Amino acid sequence: MICIKHCPPNCFDCVNSTFCNLCKPGFYAKDSFNCTADCGYGFFGYDNNRTCGSCHPSCGDCDITATNCTACKPPYVFDSWTCTASGGPTVTLSAKNQKAFLLKFSEEMDLTESELQQNITITFSISNSSDYQLVSIKLQPGKLVYEITMNYTATMPKQKVRVTFANFYLIKDKSGAHITQEFVETDSLRYDLLSPAAQETLDNMVSMGKMASGTTMAMAAGLFFTSSTPAIFMDFLSVIQLLNYLLFINVNYPENVMNFFQIFNMGSFAFLPDPIALLFPNLAEAMEEPLPAPPKFLDNDMDGRFLNNTGESLGMWVLMIFFYFVVKIVLQVCRLSGRLLDILNTIKGKFEWELFYGNIIGNYMPIFLAVVLQANNMNFEDSLNSSSCILMLLVGGVCLVFPFVAMAIIGRNADSLERPFFAQRHGALYEQFKVEPDDTVSGETVYYRRNFIAFQLFRKIMYVSALVLAYNIPLLQIGILTLTGVKMVVLYGLIKPFREKSMAWLNVGSEIIMLLIHIVIYVFVGDDQSQKFGDELRIKLGWLIVALCSLLVVYNAAIVFFMQVLQIRDFCRKIRKKEQKSKKYQPKTRNARDLMKFDQLPRGESQSEISAVPNQIIPQQQNPVPDMHSLDLDVSGAVQNSEMGYSDVASSSLRKANRLKLKDNTKIKIVRQNFLGL
Repeated sequence: MICIKHCPPNCFDCVNSTFCNLCKPGFYAKDSFNCTADCGYGFFGYDNNRTCGSCHPSCGDCDITATNCTACKPPYVFDSWTCTASGGPTVTLSAKNQKAFLLKFSEEMDLTESELQQNITITFSISNSSDYQLVSIKLQPGKLVYEITMNYTATMPKQKVRVTFANFYLIKDKSGAHITQEFVETDSLRYDLLSPAAQETLDNMVSMGKMASGTTMAMAAGLFFTSSTPAIFMDFLSVIQLLNYLLFINVNYPENVMNFFQIFNMGSFAFLPDPIALLFPNLAEAMEEPLPAPPKFLDNDMDGRFLNNTGESLGMWVLMIFFYFVVKIVLQVCRLSGRLLDILNTIKGKFEWELFYGNIIGNYMPIFLAVVLQANNMNFEDSLNSSSCILMLLVGGVCLVFPFVAMAIIGRNADSLERPFFAQRHGALYEQFKVEPDDTVSGETVYYRRNFIAFQLFRKIMYVSALVLAYNIPLLQIGILTLTGVKMVVLYGLIKPFREKSMAWLNVGSEIIMLLIHIVIYVFVGDDQSQKFGDELRIKLGWLIVALCSLLVVYNAAIVFFMQVLQIRDFCRKIRKKEQKSKKYQPKTRNARDLMKFDQLPRGESQSEISAVPNQIIPQQQNPVPDMHSLDLDVSGAVQNSEMGYSDVASSSLRKANRLKLKDNTKIKIVRQNFLGL
């Protein structure tokens, strides 16, 4: 008896009646059960094993091979039996910093972070795979850029970094088009690994630096509100801003320098809330997509949109306006007197003038930096970018004109600079400088001294412009920054503009230390070109920068503390002098018993008649009839006399006398000249 296998139709060899191993010639197995002559749309037949295979993802249909396309899927275009991604997405790779890379697509991708992480492999051309590991992949606002963060366990030299896509046809955009690149690569930045002991030392220095900087800023702010000039606060703020902007120089710092520089981000007012995010959350969400900017700026949360970079500065203006109106409302609604009234009036005056000028001078560098970044991205394509560009043009015009306005205010009022009323309004522009005529120097030197605030602002314009416009030429960038410091040191030496020695020491010393910091950075820029320094030498040079920055902060803190001590000393002297003056002019008649002698005045006697005998005590008449209208004390006149220069003690005694009640519910009427003993 012979057994015959019953195979499926068109099957040449089978296991049983339902499972085919090999189809007959001209037929192809689409699955294990059926053999068909046509594999269908999107498939082709392998002649060697007579099975069906899928066409390339870009092919709508194909023949003989997967890439021999006979039709294409949109948006691909048929070109010589292939489908090209005309207008499809492209991808680039760039180094954001030493540990982060940016994978940027030209279109919004239909791709999650986990899907991308599963589909890529990251390799370094020199380092071993055990020296690095992938930490995370995060989609950035705008949904075009994925940030790849790495962690290193060894020193990483500058080398090629490649991101390879395992299945690039699965990396698709929203329209279904996939990338055609199998990999992308870029140059990494050099990374110098710190030892555990060095890292601990750095952490301690960062903690102490934050405490010292914050304390000094608070002391400088205290001097700003309690003294007659905001110069000390503005100068220290300018130093912190210059240190913060060292992060924007196109140089590869060692790890110790990068971590230490994070102390000085307070100079950009990053700690303040962004009023745009608080008041207009939808607008803030639309602003999350950044405009192009140099990598170092993007790495430190600054992009090319003006509104994105000025939120904290706008917050300063909002806070200033808010507190100004609060103080003004309190003065209008509440009937205050004494020391509290004087303090609130002083604060109101500062908000009106000193804080206005101080806010412009203190925010000049971050605002002008935002202006220059937006100027490189002039874009009127939508309402958001158009509004940002228009606002940039307005604010940029104010920044450029302000130094000349300051010079005009000082120049046209040269004879009024020492007058209290003018100094109260515009003193923030010139009070720290020598403005009085000096026969020992030329008229040109006097002119430069009076308008030195303009030279300081011009220096800031040059510094900020070099940071952005010369970014792609690092040697030129650091060269211009260094020359601005040299120029200021030379001007300080030739003109000697500062009125007080403490301010001169503060500015001259700070500029010299900053100049040394720029020189060391210049060495790092040269090493980025030559790559000749070893890891140990780079770290040592990094510690030198950290030491110079620490010295700069300590130097400023010492001078600010010294000025705080001087202010306390002057305050104590003022209090002591006031007490001595009050004892000298203490009136003879002060208590209620003596004042009772003058409780009633003769009827019908006029004020002029009483005033004619200033030093005579008016006797009490028999059976007097008190006149309630004529026995009222003019307290407002006493207060006015106190403001005109009379003793505060005398004015206080007048107020006390006005509150004394007599037996017949009448008030004491006292001739001011008699009471003061004048």
